[in-house]
Amino acid sequence: MLRWSIVRRMSIKAACDTMDFKVPPNNKKDLKTRFIHLAKERHPDQNHNSDAATTDMVRLTEAYKTLKKVIEEGVATRPVVKAEGATGEDMESVARSFVVPGSSVSLRGFTLPWQRAPTRTASTAAAEELLSTSTSFTTYVSGIRQAAADRRRREERIDKDAARSEGSHGFTAEHFAEMRRMKERMRVEHPSDEEAYLSTQGTSWVRLTWRYYGRKFRCYVKKLPQTIRESLRYIIH
Repeated sequence: MLRWSIVRRMSIKAACDTMDFKVPPNNKKDLKTRFIHLAKERHPDQNHNSDAATTDMVRLTEAYKTLKKVIEEGVATRPVVKAEGATGEDMESVARSFVVPGSSVSLRGFTLPWQRAPTRTASTAAAEELLSTSTSFTTYVSGIRQAAADRRRREERIDKDAARSEGSHGFTAEHFAEMRRMKERMRVEHPSDEEAYLSTQGTSWVRLTWRYYGRKFRCYVKKLPQTIRESLRYIIH
């Protein structure tokens, strides 16, 4: 019962206080190092005369799990930087008092002013791998169709979870909805090579065949002058 109460009510601020962090850590290494250090100090085996040692150890464990999840979901704060008219302590207070919105915020790829910016994603890496000239046609077709299915499921999760995207400091569900529309317009107007190629243009067998072999042909034509030069250099020498 005690464990369930702590898990249910453990917030990021409480987790930071429990583990002596001013702001949530940005990497698992620092988090794990702090956890091991505090566990040695607070473990019940080291505090035989303390009735609260067991409770403290449970809180420490749940704080570790909470902050680890924060790091994995990319909801970690940036290093505190002093801005004009505001002290570092003020900005730390703002960051620590932030109430994490629903999962749709992280699903949408949004970052707030004090959050760590997202890095290269697994989906981006998968898209680049699909576009590699060494990818087989069967792998390409299955990958494209899987990506389309993942995109649909992701959009459904976002729409279903939109009501939970209410955050603190004025970031409302309407704000995130507008941000989503802006990102979608930018994606259409200025798509990357991968996104333009993998955008929702249909996944029929004929269309995918045309796109796959058309891309391989374009890559071949693009590399043809270099191939000819290398062949001539080899023959001459």
